[in-house]
Amino acid sequence: MKRFLFMIALCVCSLQAWAQHNVEVKSSGVIRMTDDVFYCLPETAVWADIQVVETRTIVGPYARYAQKMLGLTVPVVNKSHWEITDVKLNYKLSEFQTDVEPLATANTESAPNESTLLDENGFARLGIDRLSSEMLSTEQMARLAAKRIFDIRKCRYDLITGELGENVYGAGLGVALDELRNMEEQLLEMFLGKRVVKQQTVRYVIDASRRNSIVCRFSETDGMLADDNLSGNPLIVKFSPIENDSLPLSEPIKGPIERYAVADKMQTTILLDKTVYAERIIPVFQLGYTIIEKPKAKR
Repeated sequence: MKRFLFMIALCVCSLQAWAQHNVEVKSSGVIRMTDDVFYCLPETAVWADIQVVETRTIVGPYARYAQKMLGLTVPVVNKSHWEITDVKLNYKLSEFQTDVEPLATANTESAPNESTLLDENGFARLGIDRLSSEMLSTEQMARLAAKRIFDIRKCRYDLITGELGENVYGAGLGVALDELRNMEEQLLEMFLGKRVVKQQTVRYVIDASRRNSIVCRFSETDGMLADDNLSGNPLIVKFSPIENDSLPLSEPIKGPIERYAVADKMQTTILLDKTVYAERIIPVFQLGYTIIEKPKAKR
């Protein structure tokens, strides 16, 4: 009998909110179906949506000649840099064990390059600097490209000052200047390389039954990693109990009663090293709850 009464105190069945006390509650009781007794324990599903940005530097084919021919110091190896830009904590109360919905596609990654005119890094297979079928070495091609960059700048300067193109004016002048700028950028890209920025959001389900756990790991060079990949630093979630000051005062109740479970409130924090990325107060049933009673509603 005592065991049965204890089960009644823990069971929950229908979702209700006790708005006047500003607490999130689950009704507690026993569901009877024929000769069987079904019961369920409330749960809080907790998850984090982590937004990261990857900045990739792709080396240009003439990068190693940039210092010699343009006087510029540029990267000579491809590299990636990752950064966490936003973390959102979310939760859902349920009377039954619940699955977290998958995250809708929220990536801003560029579409795969399928053009036959470009190589895998997005550079032209037949560069804009190639004006003949003569076979030249890479250094010779870089020298010609550098010369054309300065020729374009001189041409643009002459157009603006009126030294060149006396019949080029109005809208035609604007079109010519835009085309020269576009040609210069394409040639400079061969030396300076490309900078590609990709943003994505990843959803991680958090184990709400533990006070402290590792959500995932993060590396500035490799991005988001599994929680057991030791090459990254752990992104940790902490649940710290706070006082549930919104619980109603217990009063004598006459007549039928309804039992409700009120989850313990937790100050939930996600941090990397000593940097806090997200904080939120979340009621977590798995870490404790209180059974309260109120008069049974008339039907």
